[in-house]
Amino acid sequence: MTSANTPEPAPIANSNHAVWDLVIDDVKTKMQSAINVVLQTAYEQVIKDMHERDTFGELKYHIRLQAFNGRNAFIDSYQELLDYIVYTKQALIEAEAEANKENGYIAFLSEMYNKSINTATVYKLWMVFDHKQKA
Repeated sequence: MTSANTPEPAPIANSNHAVWDLVIDDVKTKMQSAINVVLQTAYEQVIKDMHERDTFGELKYHIRLQAFNGRNAFIDSYQELLDYIVYTKQALIEAEAEANKENGYIAFLSEMYNKSINTATVYKLWMVFDHKQKA
C-alpha cells in the first residue's frame, strides 16, 4: 500500500469526454425531478459551481478532467475525501464556538462529518482488499 499522500502524475489529455460535462448532465437529470423551486434553484447553483470548478481545473492542469488520463481517480477521490473531512471538522469546530450558529447547522455539519469518515473508511477497506488500487 502506498501513502494517501503519494501524488498522482499530471493528467494526460485524450479523446474522452470531459467528466464535468457528464456529472453536470447527471445533476440536470436529478433537477428535472426537483419537488419545488427551492430545490430546483439549489441544483442550478450547484451546476454553476461545477462549471466554475471545471474552469479552475482546466486553468490549473491545462486540460479538462477526463477519464483514462493517467491518474488513479480512486486515489484522487480518496485524497479529496480526506481533505473534505478535515475541512468539515474545521467548520464544525468554528460553528460550535460561535454562539449565534443555529443548532441545525451544527447538526448538519456533524452528520456530514460522520458520514464522510464512514465513506473514507469504506474506501480504505476497498483499497486494502482490492490490490488494483494500490493505496
